This record gives sequence, C-alpha cells and structure tokens, in this order.
Amino acid sequence: MSSHEEMYRENVFELFKNPLNYGKLEGSNCSCSLSNLICGDNIFVEIILKDGEVKDIRFTGSGCAISIACASALSEDIKGRNEKEILGMGLNYVEDLLEIKISAGRSKCALLFLDAVKEALRRCGDSHRRSFDVHGEDINKKMEEFI
Repeated sequence: MSSHEEMYRENVFELFKNPLNYGKLEGSNCSCSLSNLICGDNIFVEIILKDGEVKDIRFTGSGCAISIACASALSEDIKGRNEKEILGMGLNYVEDLLEIKISAGRSKCALLFLDAVKEALRRCGDSHRRSFDVHGEDINKKMEEFI
C-alpha cells in the first residue's frame, strides 16, 4: 500500500472514530431513516432545508467504518448545497470526496447516508415538510397516534 493510500485510510478511520455532524438536529424540517439489511448499518438523517438549500444536517445511527466515515464527510460537504446538486451525487462523488476507491461490496455502505439524504429531499416538498421512515410511513403521524 502506498503512503497516499495509507493516509486516506487513516482519514476514513478518523472520520469513523470522530464523526462530524453526529447527533440530533433541533428544528429539522426534513428527515429519513434507512438501513442496510445486508450488514446492519442504519442511519437517521435530519436536515434543515430552506429555499432548496441545506442549511444544516446531522445524522445518528451505527454502522461500519466506511458507512460512518462517508456520512461524516458527506454531511460536512452537503451543507450549503442545493437539492439538485445533492440529487446528482453518486458513488464517484463519494470516492472523489474521500480520495479512495470503494469496492462493489462496500458501495451500499458508502452510499447509505447519501441515499437517506436523497430520499428525505425527494419526500419533502417546500410546501409540506414531514418526516418519513424507510417504508414511507409518516413518522410525525405515528408519533401523534402514539401520544
């Protein structure tokens, strides 16, 4: 392994150990929860979206090093971007951001956070913000029924 590859592997490990933007986000108006059933990774994304732009974003969940590192790096990168930019991101973008090649077997882990962000953005219209889980169920309505 080259020193360049080693440096970026260390970066991934650091982002996993000390993730950026990890925790609950007060005042979020858009959210989504997704899981990777193959490996058990799960992510809950909360976004403050205003005028089509991500003003703030945070996540909670658990997963492998690549899943959490990607969530960490992407959460920082996505701030200030608009929905169209984010919806155009994919695996190549994530690889460029982390400066590593992600194997086909790990691509689902690497894209879990981005998929959750995209799904949250798709489900949230400017006029009607609600929170949904992976099955499309309205979390706010479920909470009202529970209370």
